[in-house]
Amino acid sequence: MAILDHAGDVVNAVGPRGTTALLVACEYRREAIARALLDRGAKIDALKTRLNSESATTLAKIGTEKGIMLFGIKRDQKEADFRKLRLGPGDAILISSDLVKGSLTSVDLSANHLTTYGMDMTGIKELAAALGVNSALTVANLLGNQLDVESAKLLAEVAKQKGISLCGIRRDQSTADFAIQGLGPGDAILISSDLVRGALTQVFAFCPPPQRDAFSVTLNLAFALNGFAAGPLR
Repeated sequence: MAILDHAGDVVNAVGPRGTTALLVACEYRREAIARALLDRGAKIDALKTRLNSESATTLAKIGTEKGIMLFGIKRDQKEADFRKLRLGPGDAILISSDLVKGSLTSVDLSANHLTTYGMDMTGIKELAAALGVNSALTVANLLGNQLDVESAKLLAEVAKQKGISLCGIRRDQSTADFAIQGLGPGDAILISSDLVRGALTQVFAFCPPPQRDAFSVTLNLAFALNGFAAGPLR
């Protein structure tokens, strides 16, 4: 590690792959090197570099230990919009780390790839854990991330305990239109969670044919249990 004591600004040099020494250390899960780089001024620039789940977990662990914000969220920031940024599971892990330390009241993570098209729920589980700890958050829009049913139920349970909207639905909102979004069964569970707490009387939604039956059954059951009128489930 002694060589790093004389590295100066070189610790933030960008290599051939467009990554810094810090991100490479996280990629290979070299925690001691990552900590040493941070101690010597290495900058966090994770928002611009997609880390896989394992690398992000390493960085998040160190970020938590050192109290470092990892995803560009300021400690006094109240709202964050990350929708449609093609974020993946690793990004969800880093955002989860920031949610625990920050004071956000609203974050929009909709229409991303937080599960890599339903194949990796690691980031979603970390988000659920962070939502359970965060005391300020009231809205965390997670629609359109290809959640599986188990992960959606996990989020819904946390949202129920904490009073958090998982779809960006305001408590005084009476109509919600999700018709232009390709939603799945996991999204239906998130919407159902919001129905219990809000004042919605009508919902319009769209689900692609392969998943339409499961989506419709879940959402219509929520309507029936809560006495709401269903718009067309196209």
